[in-house]
Amino acid sequence: MTQPTTPHPTITFRPLRPALQSGEDQFLDVLVRVTPPARPETPTPRAPLNVSLVLDRSGSMQGEKLDTAKRVALAVLDDLGPLDRFSVVTFDDAVHVLVPSTTAQNAAHARTLIRGIEVGGSTALFPAWVEGSTQVAAHLAPGVLSRVLLLSDGQANAGLTDPAAIRRHVARLAERGVSTSTFGMGDDYDEELLEGMANAGDGHAYYVERAQDLSALFAAELRGLAAQYGRTVSLGVEPNPGTGIRLHDTLNDFEQNALGRAQLPNLQYGDATDAVVRLHVPTPEQTTLLPVMRVRLAWTDPLTGRRSILRAQLDLPVLPQDTYAAIPEDEEVAATVTRLLLARSKADAARAWKAGDHGAAAHAMTTASMLVASAPPSEYLQDDIAEFRVLEAHVQHGDEARARKIASSQAYSRRRSR
Repeated sequence: MTQPTTPHPTITFRPLRPALQSGEDQFLDVLVRVTPPARPETPTPRAPLNVSLVLDRSGSMQGEKLDTAKRVALAVLDDLGPLDRFSVVTFDDAVHVLVPSTTAQNAAHARTLIRGIEVGGSTALFPAWVEGSTQVAAHLAPGVLSRVLLLSDGQANAGLTDPAAIRRHVARLAERGVSTSTFGMGDDYDEELLEGMANAGDGHAYYVERAQDLSALFAAELRGLAAQYGRTVSLGVEPNPGTGIRLHDTLNDFEQNALGRAQLPNLQYGDATDAVVRLHVPTPEQTTLLPVMRVRLAWTDPLTGRRSILRAQLDLPVLPQDTYAAIPEDEEVAATVTRLLLARSKADAARAWKAGDHGAAAHAMTTASMLVASAPPSEYLQDDIAEFRVLEAHVQHGDEARARKIASSQAYSRRRSR
């Protein structure tokens, strides 16, 4: 592990108030912002890609879904450069390596094969992912960005289907440098499985609400992959043990690695990622500056494979009650706290709907509605409130399947600063 050389990310702390109150047991919300450097101004060729397109061709994909998936796959081939590799795997109840890993020079034959894809039977999702990842892993190389792009509209019902076991396999391959992104089409796919695979696979999960949205989402995914600054990103929060300060909550609900550190999404050039932590601070005494916490950011350079570490520390003054009370709250931090709590309620509702617990889902939606109603007017909340109204409308119309996907997708994106 190395300390990064410039240019490197910056870590900034934005507490709800830039101070602590003396003599009071309290909670402190802190926004931790990680900002990678801007993309170098000097034009440089992008890193070669090594990707596998894993496409569901089960019976439910018949019609517009499969036609769109084929068009998008053809468009991906059009964007490949001479140094890129690709493979195409299709699956129903069986897995077919339609195009073994090859270079863009062989795209013409691949286009013919893609146009000929037809629908089949059920959904062997995990075996298909295994085949796609095998195609990618066979050509791992320094300086190459490797990813499996999995598209499905259904439930895994052939081969391994246990979500936890699937996530473990995906995570192990991500550690080797093969990441996974997922695209769920329509309202019948398993969002918990596909989002879990993307989280474990150090990639991204997309909800394709309408077939015509798929092209733009695939394009965004490839742009993000080309703009990647760091992968397997972790953030460790280390409260000051000498003062009894402890980490009470991480409002993003990031998954944790084996060391208990938050797993952040990939870092992309110039694109900030926010994490909000809630600390419990037991009755601090008045002082000029109190060391509150340190954070440890670690990431792997996708081109060199080098692991880097960056540390930063937050110190705050401890002020008398009247002085502290006169300090206004940071509007953006307060709004971000509300946005993440709203995302948590949406995720709770989605899980409850999936489990058939309509009472718990209604409770989660009520909690979300109260958060929206009690939030002060803020430009930072406008998009989130508009998204929640869309979700509410689907619930009120009894469209539970669509509401579940929307709730889960909105929560997923908000937690990842997207």
